[in-house]
Amino acid sequence: MKTVYIGLEGSGKTFLMGSETERVIDRNANLYKKVCKLREEKITLLRDHISRWEKMEKDSSTAKDALEELERDIPIARKVVSNIKYSKSLEEYAKKKGIIIEYWKDIEELERMSECDLFIDEIGAYFDSRTFDLLPLSTRLWLAQAQKLGVHIWGGAQDWGQIDVSFRRLVKRLYDLRKVAGTRRPSKTFPPGKYPWAIIFAFKVAPAASSDSTELKTISLVPEVFFAGKKSFARFDTNARVADTAAPPLKKITRHWFNDKGEIGYTRTVYK
Repeated sequence: MKTVYIGLEGSGKTFLMGSETERVIDRNANLYKKVCKLREEKITLLRDHISRWEKMEKDSSTAKDALEELERDIPIARKVVSNIKYSKSLEEYAKKKGIIIEYWKDIEELERMSECDLFIDEIGAYFDSRTFDLLPLSTRLWLAQAQKLGVHIWGGAQDWGQIDVSFRRLVKRLYDLRKVAGTRRPSKTFPPGKYPWAIIFAFKVAPAASSDSTELKTISLVPEVFFAGKKSFARFDTNARVADTAAPPLKKITRHWFNDKGEIGYTRTVYK
């Protein structure tokens, strides 16, 4: 599943992704507890069955195989992977919940990810409509099949048109954000406010209807309203820059032309 927040600088994209990160940490911790509990219940049930069958001198080999497989299959909590640098307090909160937070930098790292929740700030820069074709086929295939690999993606972009149409067609949930009131972004050259706050409107947009156009087709006339306070902004550094990513590696592509006899008549090698 892919969710994208659209809005200009200061509209609340990173705030909402930070809030979503905290919600995902809680959800993943609860899911892990449920999976572990179900596993223990199944192990207990299988052991009871094996004990009863052995007392009755019945064959319990199938149950024993199932028990061995279940004991080998140790549950793993879903990770949070992000290019947003979170605060120490949020990292400690995740650690107490048993959830790992990892950070990524280069776009080629993405295709190695599975079973995680991925957050991409400035997603329009990574999947820009002008450079999307330069991405390796392996990365584009990973994007198309991310949900099969258990990867849920949240992204923030300043403009819907920044993102290539091939990615836009994969987005399931799309929101247009507008900051209607609040303090200015912290700066060393402006006097500091007493505490940061903001009121943000999130309009739900139809991704499919908007995928082939840069114009957003709003679904909801009444937006969701979010209030961001001091605690909300403490999840991350609002002035932190997204790290530069290395250019995607060149791929060697060799193609052959065969003549009528089935022999190689011409070979062409390109790097792209």
